[in-house]
Amino acid sequence: MMLTVSNINSFYGAAHILHDVSLTISQGEAVALLGRNGAGKSTLMKSIIGIVPPRSGNIMFEGKEVSGLDPFVIARRGVGFVPEDRRIFVSLTVEENLEVGRRHAPMGREPWTREKLYSIFPNLAEMRGRLAAHMSGGEQQMLTVARTLMGNPSLILLDEPSEGLSPKIVEQVAQAIIHVTASGITVLLSEQNMHFASLVSERAYVIEKGQIKFSGTIDSLRSNDDIRRNYLAI
Repeated sequence: MMLTVSNINSFYGAAHILHDVSLTISQGEAVALLGRNGAGKSTLMKSIIGIVPPRSGNIMFEGKEVSGLDPFVIARRGVGFVPEDRRIFVSLTVEENLEVGRRHAPMGREPWTREKLYSIFPNLAEMRGRLAAHMSGGEQQMLTVARTLMGNPSLILLDEPSEGLSPKIVEQVAQAIIHVTASGITVLLSEQNMHFASLVSERAYVIEKGQIKFSGTIDSLRSNDDIRRNYLAI
């Protein structure tokens, strides 16, 4: 199992945000974490990467305990994180942003290169010398994903990758994620947009008020009117 989250409880100060949350992701899967704003999606992502360490429970990555480790240690173990606010370096060019993210690939694995990423993100290839400050929101999102892949992770966490993007750009980002998964990278993405989630993943969890309310295939979620109405409808 690539990732196993077991009964974690995470807090912001005294506020109890995640309540005994558990999930699993197998090697090469793309899994969606669906829920409304404030449901706990981002907190779960930050708990996995170590920014908001859980106070109880366990997080296992590739069979080894990572809960309690610093975020940079978890990243070096092979977990990439694309935050909701992107955090690109706006004073650097596209190519410079990619170089900042470069890390050696594990032994025996083909590394991500700029050329390989440009084949997946052709928009970035056309603006490789452009400052990131002069890119659209969708282009910045693609750059953030590409920069994370330059770190050669085994698992990538995508926090709200479609938020604020036009439908055309959403489709492009979805196709890029499909390529990433096809390359063997495991993906966990948090989303409010069920259509986007259905484009890139076959399995989903639904979270509400810090508790998992559903686990199953995207198809079974589509047919479950009660879950969609109670936990996903805006």
